[in-house]
Amino acid sequence: METASTGPLIPRRRLGAAFRELREARGATLQQTAKAKTLLFSPSKLSRIENGLAGEPHPRDIRDLIAHFGLDGTEQAAGLERLAERGRVPGWWQVPPYTMPPQLDAFISCESAASRIEGYVPTVVPGILQTADYAEEVFRRLAPNLTPAQIRQQVDLRMARQRALAEREVAPDILLIAPETVLRRLVGREQTMRDQLTRLTAAYDDAGVDFRVIPFRAGIRPAMEGGFTVFHFPDTRDADVVALETVSSTHFVDQEENVRKHQLVLEDMQKYVLGRPESLEFIERLRDDDNTWRSA
Repeated sequence: METASTGPLIPRRRLGAAFRELREARGATLQQTAKAKTLLFSPSKLSRIENGLAGEPHPRDIRDLIAHFGLDGTEQAAGLERLAERGRVPGWWQVPPYTMPPQLDAFISCESAASRIEGYVPTVVPGILQTADYAEEVFRRLAPNLTPAQIRQQVDLRMARQRALAEREVAPDILLIAPETVLRRLVGREQTMRDQLTRLTAAYDDAGVDFRVIPFRAGIRPAMEGGFTVFHFPDTRDADVVALETVSSTHFVDQEENVRKHQLVLEDMQKYVLGRPESLEFIERLRDDDNTWRSA
């Protein structure tokens, strides 16, 4: 299976940005444009098209927008149609055997196209650094409604995501921050945790991957209650995206002020995380200590 493709996210986002620029050039709000007689979209539908994060652009919607902005028969219209066509080419994760909710689709779309991925993960080891056994236990405990077959499929998808990142022609730089509790929390058997921490130590062999630990002594800090991931893209035309993760959903924002706010949180965290060598040494020490999880 080919897993190195970056998928349709970038053309979809550039298509949406082009329509947003056309709307703003007219001085029209999202609501005004959506309710125009030539469109009759819901504002949420137009917003989804403009942010490019949710779903394949429908050919009829694209034609209606082109007509609404008076672009029929122009070279600009042809360019928009080409972007829409590229946005319909599925990524490797969007074809069988994989099935997933739209939020996970959007997350992997961002992950597959990003040049830099930064995040704070407060509960479990980040998915792109998990072992298969650890991932299986996470799904079993946090998604008890899934059948064993569905859990296996989700684990396979998580492993495929790891391969996809490794096989990209230009791999993204990755910075992931987690509190000490993530490493001490017993997920599955002790051996599952030892294998997982060994997987984390192996990640340090890749200069592009940086996993940092927040020790207990750092205390409580702003924004430590919820996880988030910031996706940066290689072209300045493509706005950065923040994925905000809650117990039941993932919400995506790309407004510059929101992205900057979360970037500042990550920058502040780096003042009290352990350094790269210290984080590696800390993980190795926990892994090799026979009492790490017996007292959990």
